[in-house]
Amino acid sequence: MCGVGKAVTPMDIIKFETLDSTNRVAMEMAKAGNVSHGTVLVADNQTAGRGQHGRTFFSPPGHGIYMSLILSPERLNLREPTDVTKLAAVYVCWAIENLTDKKPAIKPINDILLDGKKICGILTEAITYSDSNSSDWFIVGIGLNFDTPETVFPIELREIAGSLFPRGDANITRECLIQEIYKIFME
Repeated sequence: MCGVGKAVTPMDIIKFETLDSTNRVAMEMAKAGNVSHGTVLVADNQTAGRGQHGRTFFSPPGHGIYMSLILSPERLNLREPTDVTKLAAVYVCWAIENLTDKKPAIKPINDILLDGKKICGILTEAITYSDSNSSDWFIVGIGLNFDTPETVFPIELREIAGSLFPRGDANITRECLIQEIYKIFME
């Protein structure tokens, strides 16, 4: 069963089978003015998932949560992307704790660890239209290894990357966790 509270309607979430990057597409949509606070993009697969400092985020199909939230700074009462990243890390941990018996930890500022391995990365990007130095939109990308078996990760990531349910024994669905993350952001 998914978390209690605000139901997610089909208009809240835009789903894709494959994207290069949910953050890139979310940024394009925000720049075009085709979004509102709380718009969420979710892809089953990313071919060019991005992380902090230009790193890539391994995003295999069918095993992870690859989502981007488009958020208004005014609605969040936050102005700095690093503050939004910190908030997102806390919210993802709360969502996991609300729905599972797992207790993830935050490795400041944008990684979430479980059993000493990174299961989630967060990338917050700001869009600014004016010269006011304040952001008009925040794009919060969340890449979470949901039920990725260790053997799916490239060899160079196996020592550092983990998964929420590495043995495929999930007691919730990816959709349920996406809804819980969304619900916490929108409360």
